[in-house]
Amino acid sequence: MNNQILKVLHFIETHIDEDFDIETLSKIAGYSPFYFCRIFKVSVGESVMSYSSRLRIKKASADIINSEKSIIAIALDVGFETPNGFNKAFKKIFNMTPTEYRKKHLELLFYYKENRVKTPKIVQRENTYIVYNTKYGAYETSSAQAWEELIWKLDSDKRINILTNNELFGICHNDPEITPPEQIRYDAAISCDKKSAQEFEKNGFAVRVLEGGKFATISYMGEDNVNKTWMDLFSWIVENELSSLCKDVAPFEKYLNWSPNIDDKDLIKEIYIPIN
Repeated sequence: MNNQILKVLHFIETHIDEDFDIETLSKIAGYSPFYFCRIFKVSVGESVMSYSSRLRIKKASADIINSEKSIIAIALDVGFETPNGFNKAFKKIFNMTPTEYRKKHLELLFYYKENRVKTPKIVQRENTYIVYNTKYGAYETSSAQAWEELIWKLDSDKRINILTNNELFGICHNDPEITPPEQIRYDAAISCDKKSAQEFEKNGFAVRVLEGGKFATISYMGEDNVNKTWMDLFSWIVENELSSLCKDVAPFEKYLNWSPNIDDKDLIKEIYIPIN
């Protein structure tokens, strides 16, 4: 995916509460509106309006389980003019009504609260420059492809040094449980300083800042624990009344003990959810 479309994706994700049109987005990409719409669809796999609508539904789903707002209020907040239109769009993605979705998640959160093994914590992180590679597809496929491409694009003489002396992040922008596989976006990312970021950008890499601030975090090891650990973290957030503070920004995982030969079951990961 070219860097111009990545800039548009980042803009949409960080301005989802605002009104924007094709003209605005095409200027960010540096294309004419006519070509922008076609290039976006070829790159992302759906139209720009469909993508924006899906992100708004995703934001609404978080509000449904993280707040006590009425469904109607949430629908209006994300730009739907009628409850029926919102219910129809929501059910198309989640295969259930907003009310059913809220009830299901409250039950799940209560279960994980009662069966939690590990207690999360709050940490502070600084803004971090990252060089990253984006792939779309089923989570297992897109994550593996994103890392493979990013690693082999690195200078062969500096590759191991970069991978072992910088932070490694996996950023999944969509919930794999409710997003069609072809629409799941995964970023493989490596931290770097500002000077290195400028060099990476000159060499054609995608570069941006991973926003710092406060994060709720928890660690785990092994793929068998991934779903339970995520739900442990979310149930702890709800229990501690932090739901309203969660930012509408993609969470990420940090890989602590990566090496070229490590098996995934031995990889220690930390989950970070940004909060205000």
